[in-house]
Amino acid sequence: MFYRAIPAALSALLFCSAHAYAAEVVPPQRASGLWKVTPEHSPFSWEICVQADKDRIIEDDVWAGFERECVLESQQKEGAAYRYTAVCDKTTRLSLSMSGDFASAYKIEFSTTYPGLGGKLETQQDTLTGRFAGACPAAIPPGAKQMTRGPLIKSPYGQR
Repeated sequence: MFYRAIPAALSALLFCSAHAYAAEVVPPQRASGLWKVTPEHSPFSWEICVQADKDRIIEDDVWAGFERECVLESQQKEGAAYRYTAVCDKTTRLSLSMSGDFASAYKIEFSTTYPGLGGKLETQQDTLTGRFAGACPAAIPPGAKQMTRGPLIKSPYGQR
């Protein structure tokens, strides 16, 4: 999303920091199978074949590269709701909340705040809804995303 190259040592440090902190409030894992994910403010929806033991919902649905590029600042779980705040790429604040049963449906509301042109802070918000759609078809391997009217995006699961 907001990709910038990070030196390998810094990237490893951020990765370890995010994982050590994230262990306190582990994001939910979706049930294995095909999920239809629809953003509220974007025409780019997708289907993802989830393998529950490798699912990383924030990384897979919200911010590709989250585990490498973001450092958690706060996290909490209130009942069935999860809330996270992170700084990504040192300049972007990501705030998100997730709710649902993650076996049949979920909702993720998120916002990113980042410096725009002239240093003025810009904010983008969106809401994703996910709905379980059954078994994965043979054409979509575990972890891969099939963009609606678009390409099949390969799975990052091999790295997990």
